[in-house]
Amino acid sequence: MKDMLDLLQEFAEFGYVLHECPICGEECEPTEIDNDKAYCPVCDEVVNVERVL
Repeated sequence: MKDMLDLLQEFAEFGYVLHECPICGEECEPTEIDNDKAYCPVCDEVVNVERVL
């Protein structure tokens, strides 16, 4: 699981973050750093993720 520092570094490098799905563990679609929801294509649903900011 990524911690907050990993997420901030990923955003600084790529301009977006990929969250791990809390259901299946796969990476979800890129999300804005101030959003606490992400779409998981594996589960085919919107999941709650850790908000970066």
